[in-house]
Amino acid sequence: MRSTPHFNNDEIDNGREIMTDFMRAVRRKTQATAARLGHPVQLAVRVPPRPEFAHGVGLDAVAWPREGLVDMVIVYDVPCLRRSRSEQDRGTCRFSRCLHLETEEP
Repeated sequence: MRSTPHFNNDEIDNGREIMTDFMRAVRRKTQATAARLGHPVQLAVRVPPRPEFAHGVGLDAVAWPREGLVDMVIVYDVPCLRRSRSEQDRGTCRFSRCLHLETEEP
């Protein structure tokens, strides 16, 4: 599941629980595989740059490491996050559920 959106807008809260349950199942598989192979099998996730953005698209990127479900969290830049609200309003943003920051470009 390379990029968002993973869930419809009205399914995000339920989807976040589904995704966390999925992460638990994957963690159990990595642990079983590690036991069979005799060495660790690490699990990494790639999430939006801010926890509130990840949460808003159904990813609980804060809870997963706290619960021990992942070994590594990789933060990726979402180009849409750098676009202004006016681009969304003009319809020039190609993402249907953009999360916008009113910040200056780096």
